[in-house]
Amino acid sequence: MFAALAVMMMSCGGEKKTDSAAETTKAETEATQATIEGTWRLVDFAGEKEMYQADPTTDYTLQLNADNTFGMATDCNAIGGTYTVNGDSIKFENTLATQALCPNDSVERGMKAIFPVVDTYVIRQDTVLALRSDMRTVATFNRVKE
Repeated sequence: MFAALAVMMMSCGGEKKTDSAAETTKAETEATQATIEGTWRLVDFAGEKEMYQADPTTDYTLQLNADNTFGMATDCNAIGGTYTVNGDSIKFENTLATQALCPNDSVERGMKAIFPVVDTYVIRQDTVLALRSDMRTVATFNRVKE
């Protein structure tokens, strides 16, 4: 009888650890997703050979919504689509843009090239969002206070 009771107690204890670990992972994932949502202003982005600074007087903003849709206002067109987050991984998909003719050096052209290759992100102090590709930052944004 004591052996059966000991086995039951051990199995209950094991389940609690597994549930606790699952709850922690779920909580961390939810916190990461909640943190990334909001409006972010573009600071810089990668070109073919160098990083370009965005004009701080413009309104180049990235909106990441709770329903996993995103939109970005640029100097020429608007870009939008969906995104998925898993831990620090992020993937932008179904990206579409309006079709106005843009100059070759437009922010929109650069961002359209960046979204498909982004694979991770980092948020620093809840104010800076770095989108990364192959462990290299390809775009940086500051959180817009709402």
